[in-house]
This record gives sequence, C-alpha cells and structure tokens, in this order.
Amino acid sequence: FTDASNPGNVSTHTSASRWVKLSDVQPALQVGSFYDVRTRAVIDGVGMCYGNVCQIGISSAMPPAGNYTLRTIIDESGEVIQVRDGLNFGINPNPSNDIFTVSLFTNQTELVGINVYDMTGRMIQSHEVDPSNDQFRFGDDLIPGVYMVEFTQGPTLRQTMKVAKTN
Repeated sequence: FTDASNPGNVSTHTSASRWVKLSDVQPALQVGSFYDVRTRAVIDGVGMCYGNVCQIGISSAMPPAGNYTLRTIIDESGEVIQVRDGLNFGINPNPSNDIFTVSLFTNQTELVGINVYDMTGRMIQSHEVDPSNDQFRFGDDLIPGVYMVEFTQGPTLRQTMKVAKTN
C-alpha cells in the first residue's frame, strides 16, 4: 500500500489467504488517504511478479456511532450488500459516460451532503440535497476517471461509494 500523496509512505501486509483486513496493514492506513495497492503471490517462499496496481481510498476506520443498525440487502443485480439504516443510496448507472442518478433512502430530515472526490482525495464537487427529493443527478461535467462519492447526514451518518466516469 503506497500512499498516493506521499509515495515514500509504504505499508505492507502478508496474508496466508487472498483476503486482507485493512486494519491489519502496518503501519496503519490513514483515514482520508488514497493508496496504490499491489499484490503478489509467494509460492514455496518465492515471490512472484506483482499484479496490476489499483487504488483505494480510506473513508472511515469504523462506522461512526449513531442510531442505526447494520442489515443485509440484495440489490437489483442480485449482489448482497451491507447497509446502515438511516442513510441508504444507490447510484446508477455505474460506470456512466454521462450522468449518475442517486436514489436516496433516509428516515432523517436533515439535508444530505454529497461530496465528490477525485482519486487524489481532492474534493471536486459538493452538494446539499433535501432528503424529500429521492433522486439527485450529477457527473455530467466530470472528466473520465474514478471518483469517491461521500454521503453525509447529520453528525453520525456517513457512507462512501466509488463511481467510474467513462468516455
């Protein structure tokens, strides 16, 4: 894990399986940072070639305390996902070559903050949406790339999703 804004800051983790808990990476990954991630297999003690680089963003070390519950739902494509009651959303289409449509589902009355970040962690757009408007559109002015979209509501509800803008 190489810090995208500070390439000299490298964290590592060795796993006996192909799964990695981000909390096990040392030194610890920092909330609000983006990392270039490379993996490689080690077979009989011999390190193989590294795979392609992907980039991740760390939006929150733990869900903030709040009055919500975690539940499992199945989305329209059949994918099983974990959601926190209180602030839920969907973004379609994703990826998109034009406009993203956000569908909001919340039981709160406070405005929903929607912040769009590029992969360096720089905020590109910031919006506030009335939760009674169950749909919001954005992204027609984004250049092709990968973005993190952060949704916030009140002091405790926060969730993030990755979107891809294509040509």
